[in-house]
Amino acid sequence: MRFARSEDIVPAPESCHAVRATVDEAPACRESGEAKAIVFSLSGHAHFDMRAYMDHFAGRLAD
Repeated sequence: MRFARSEDIVPAPESCHAVRATVDEAPACRESGEAKAIVFSLSGHAHFDMRAYMDHFAGRLAD
């Protein structure tokens, strides 16, 4: 959600794993003082997954 709100892009579910790893790595680099370029691949879009996202946030998505 943080990425979608800040970048105005809803990534495909597969790409969300790369986004999450990047979001987790950035503060770790900042805390260690290590300067890094963090690159990730963003592919696809989630337009076909929007109903699932809406159902999830409304508590209607069954496991």
